[in-house]
Amino acid sequence: MSTVEEHDCIIDELDDGDRRQGADVLAGILEEIQLHDTDYSHRYTLVLFAVATAVLVGLEAGFQIDPAEPDYVVACIELPTGPVGWHIPVHKQPYDGHTTEQKYARVGDYINEQEADRG
Repeated sequence: MSTVEEHDCIIDELDDGDRRQGADVLAGILEEIQLHDTDYSHRYTLVLFAVATAVLVGLEAGFQIDPAEPDYVVACIELPTGPVGWHIPVHKQPYDGHTTEQKYARVGDYINEQEADRG
C-alpha cells in the first residue's frame, strides 16, 4: 500500500467524533495563528501544523507559489467558511538533487542518531 493510500485509509477510519475533535484542534491552532500573526517565526510553525491538521480532518490544504512574492510560498487551507492562506518563507538552502535512496538514507541516519542519543 502506498503512503497516499495509507493516509487515505487513516482519514477514512476517522469517525465523526475524531473529525470533530480534529476540527476543534484546528480551530485552536487557527486562533493561535491570529494571536501570533506578527510573531512570524512562531506563526510559521503554527501554519504548518494547521495545514497538516486540516488534511487530517479531510479539508483540502497545501502550498502554492506566489509569483509576486518569490521568497515565499502560500500555505492554503480550504475551510468550510472559505479559503485562507499565509505566506511562509521558502527554504533558503538550494535543493541538492538528492535521489529517493539518498533521502531515505539521510532519514535513516537521523533516526539512528536520535535513537543513539536517547540510548
